[in-house]
Amino acid sequence: MRSVDVLKKVILATTILGSALLLGACDSNETIAKVGNDSITKEQLYKEMKTAKGAETLQSMIETEVLTQKYKVTDKEVKDEIENLKKKYPSEEEFKATLTQNNINTDEQLNKVTKDSLLRFKALSDGVKVTDKDLETFYEQNKDKYLTIDASHILVEKQDEAEKILKELKNGAKFDEMAKKHSKDGSAIKGGELGTFGKGSMVKEFEEAAFALKENEMSNVVKTQFGYHIIKVNKIIEKNLKNNKDEIKQDYLVAKGNYPKAMSKLLKDAKVEIKDKDFKDAVQQRIDQYDMSAQNPAKG
Repeated sequence: MRSVDVLKKVILATTILGSALLLGACDSNETIAKVGNDSITKEQLYKEMKTAKGAETLQSMIETEVLTQKYKVTDKEVKDEIENLKKKYPSEEEFKATLTQNNINTDEQLNKVTKDSLLRFKALSDGVKVTDKDLETFYEQNKDKYLTIDASHILVEKQDEAEKILKELKNGAKFDEMAKKHSKDGSAIKGGELGTFGKGSMVKEFEEAAFALKENEMSNVVKTQFGYHIIKVNKIIEKNLKNNKDEIKQDYLVAKGNYPKAMSKLLKDAKVEIKDKDFKDAVQQRIDQYDMSAQNPAKG
C-alpha cells in the first residue's frame, strides 16, 4: 500500500499495456519471437496475458482510475511524500539504491508510484476517525512488525568448517574478511552484508537466531536448509510511533479492512464495465472478494 508496495502492480500494468499496443499492430498468427525452430505468435502471447496476473493488473488499473476520479492528489503532495520517504533512509544513495532494486529508475516512475500510493491512502482513511489511543494499542500489539535488523552472515556447507570459522572470529578475525574468504552465499562479496530485514523475511531458524542477538553480537553456528550460518547483527532499528504515525495509521486501517470496504463502494458507484469477456469473470471475482472482505472486516 505504501509507495514501494504498489510498484510491482504499476510496472506490470505498464508492461502489459505496452505489449497490448504492440499486439494490436500485428496479425494474430504473426510470429513475435522464435526459439530455435519454434515460434511464439501474437495469439499465444495474448492468451498468456489473460491469466490471473493479467486480470490482477487490469483490476489495479481500474482501481487507480476509480480513485483518480474520486480523489485529488496534487504535485505538492507527491513531492512532500517523496521527501518524507527520503528521510527514512540514512543517505540519498541508499534511497536511490532501494528504488533501483524495485525497478524504479526514473522520476516519472517514482511520481506515478507515489501518487498511486497516496490515492489508496485517501480511500483507506476517508471518513474514518482514528484516535491516538487506537494507534497506541495497535502499535503495542504489533511492535515486532516495526522492528528490523541490519545483519551479516557467513554460510558454509559443513558444520565443522563453520565451527572452525567461529573460533577464528572469537579469536579476533574480522567478520567481513572471513565472509569474503569463506562464505558460499552471494553476500560474500559484500562481506556477508544482508542489509535490513524484518520478521518473516528469513527462514525460521535463521530469523530466531538473528532476532535473539543484540547489536554487534554474533551467533553460534545456526543450521538451516541452506547450510551452516554464523550471523552478526550490525544494527537494530525500531520504528517508534511518534516518527512513523502515518505509516502505522495506514497499517491500522488496512488491518481493520477499511480498504476493501472503501474500494467495494467506489467500484459499485463507478459502475465499472469490462468490455473484454475473457477478463470479465476474473476481474468480477476480485470485486466480489472486496465485497466479502468489507462484510467481514478483521477483528482487533
